[in-house]
Amino acid sequence: YRYYLVFIIKKIFRRSDSTIIPVDEAVANHAIHIRNKTNIKLPDAVIAATAICLSATLVTRNCKDFNSIAGIKIINPFEP
Repeated sequence: YRYYLVFIIKKIFRRSDSTIIPVDEAVANHAIHIRNKTNIKLPDAVIAATAICLSATLVTRNCKDFNSIAGIKIINPFEP
């Protein structure tokens, strides 16, 4: 399962039509809210806010920084 996720992620990043997700006002406001409620760094707050606002699952190896955030779905592709 882990190797399949890594394969998919690498395949996505090789595609020329990958999407860059802008930081809009909703993401910025949610990142501010997350920073006020937790002790995570601003870049992590923006990443978390983006995932939450898009109802997306955050795929990261760094789950510990995001565990204190309510409403976020996290997958660590390096864990079984």
